This record gives sequence, structure tokens and C-alpha cells, in this order.
Amino acid sequence: MAENGRLDTSQLIQAANGAPGQILEAASAASWKAMVQYAASQGIHLAPEPDDGIPSCYRSYAAQQSAYNQLGYPRAAYPGQSNHGWGTAVDVNMTSGVSYWLQDNGGYFGWVNDVSYENWHYHHTGNTGGITVDRSVADIQRLVGVEADGIFGVGTTAAVKSYQSAHGLAADGIWGPASDSVGFGGSAAPAPAPAPAPTSGNLQRGSTGGRVSSLQAGLNRVFPAYSKLAVDGDFGPATESVIKEFQQRVGITADGIVGPVTTQKLAGYGVTF
Repeated sequence: MAENGRLDTSQLIQAANGAPGQILEAASAASWKAMVQYAASQGIHLAPEPDDGIPSCYRSYAAQQSAYNQLGYPRAAYPGQSNHGWGTAVDVNMTSGVSYWLQDNGGYFGWVNDVSYENWHYHHTGNTGGITVDRSVADIQRLVGVEADGIFGVGTTAAVKSYQSAHGLAADGIWGPASDSVGFGGSAAPAPAPAPAPTSGNLQRGSTGGRVSSLQAGLNRVFPAYSKLAVDGDFGPATESVIKEFQQRVGITADGIVGPVTTQKLAGYGVTF
């Protein structure tokens, strides 16, 4: 299983507008690139902060250790616990207008500032919102006439609002059951409401059945960078490994057991079962 700060850098992607070697994991790199391009269309230049001995994008365990030694906690996360170690964070170069632009637009692309005292630190959560039914972003984009890049960003939100307005719906930019019924004939079932805990106990190695299948499918859909599970309803070593990686990434106990805390965290990313 991949470890924080010890990723295979040959699998990481050069960050758009970044200096050579400023790299990110694939999903974060794609989302960052889409956000960079949209920002440029509005006259905003997004780029990683130039490295100053501490990498601004992916950060190896050794580099995080160096940052921690120089800055201490909380200015630097403990080695092995930084979002940089997963290749999902960028320290952004805060040139003119960037801070306000990111506050207004970053969330559309799944990028959030989750360190209150570092306005330059943005983390790709992968959770862009905008959909409340079981429907892929790409399918919706094809329907509303924008590039099917799988990212529910500002352009997609605007296109959804236009589509909703044209069909007599509330133009809120959220693709819910009403929009889905008009666009696809209601063929997709609404996703279940997030629950704070499973209704029939924890899921862990050895668990089987429909809830495990739903969990596996949700993990594959939301976290394709590291979840490529067989949807077989069998909670085996592979499923446990993916759960542990998710738990590590969100900073909770990585025991591979889907209990109340893990279930709540998963629900926040749209994985329900």
C-alpha cells in the first residue's frame, strides 16, 4: 500500500504552471490544470509557489521531515501526515487577485484552504459537489453541452444553471432529482442521504453482502486514483487496504474498519452504503 511521502514519483503528474519537478497525483493534477485554465480565462495566474527548499506540491517523507525540523508544528505537519505527502496539496503563489479568486472559485474544483493560518495552502479534496443523484459528471456535461472532463467546475455549474432555467427548473446549479428526471427520464435513483453510521454494524474484513458491494462501488467512483476494487460484496484484504488509505488521507485511525467515524467521513465525500 502507498505510504504518505513515499509515492512512486514516476506515477505523479507535472503540475500546470509549476516548475519542473512540482508534481501531483493524477486526479489532483487534472483538477489543478482545469482550475488553472479557468483562472487564466479570467485574467488570474495560478501557479505553485516557487520551491524554497520545501517543495510546494508533492513532498517526500524526507522533505516533510526537513520542513518539520525547520518550522515545527503546526507550521509544518508531522512527517507522514501532510497532504503534500499524498500529492494532493499545493502551496499557491499568492500574486495579485489570487487569494480572493481561490476563495470564490476553488471549491468548484474541489480545492479548499484547510489551514487557516496559511492562506496559500490548498488541498484537493476531490469533493466538488453539484450532484445529489447517482449520475456521473461526464454524463451531465455531455447533456448540457460542455467538455466532458469529469470535473464539476464553474463552467459546468453555469451550463447546468442555463439548462435548468431553459427547462423551467430552479437554476441553482445543483444536479438533483428534478434535473435528472428532465434530462435523463429519472433513470438514476437518488443517492441515499448521508448517515452518521451504518444501520447494521461496522463493515470490516470478513463482511459480505450488498452493503459491502455498495461501499466498493462508491470507493471506486469517488477515489479512482487508489480504489480499483472488484465489486463482489466481499470485504477482503484489497477493500481493507483501500479503507486504510482513505483513513490515513483524512487523518483518522487507519484500522481498515468502517465504523461510525469512517462512515461519516466517507459520507462527506459522497460514499454511502
